[in-house]
Amino acid sequence: MKDSQVRRDLSCLGPVGQRGVGYPVADLIVAIERVLGTDRAWNVILVGAGNLGRALSGYKGFDQQGFRLVAVFDSDPNKIGSRVEEFPVQDLDALESFVANTQIDLAILAVPASAARSVASRLEAAGIAGILNFAPIAVPSSGATTVQDVDLAIELQRLAFSVVRNQRPH
Repeated sequence: MKDSQVRRDLSCLGPVGQRGVGYPVADLIVAIERVLGTDRAWNVILVGAGNLGRALSGYKGFDQQGFRLVAVFDSDPNKIGSRVEEFPVQDLDALESFVANTQIDLAILAVPASAARSVASRLEAAGIAGILNFAPIAVPSSGATTVQDVDLAIELQRLAFSVVRNQRPH
């Protein structure tokens, strides 16, 4: 990669460097963190207190990366009121009210496929900026909310492909 390409790429970060001087490393780090969204803490809710939701709620890496889980929701009367980690499972009917009264940025969706689209629509209507969707179905967005689908079967297919490719004689 040429120096000119690096300078052009870094110019996308805004006015960080000085012509003929270079880039102060601390300023460059701040600019990159701002662009990546890692310069702030993100409040996250989890919808779905089943096996996957419980596993995700216990993942300590979220906090380390600036994602603060603040609430867990489910529609199953047998789960409402129980605890997932330190969180009482709240009734999904309280979702919109909770989001309206709390600064929530992102949601993790860990619900069955049959509920994913309607819950995602509710999250979007409530003003959630981004959804990490673990449901085994893609959920549409009107564009106001960014949806990132995580399909574990496809990830396993990718892994299998990589294993097969690495096992072939070179």
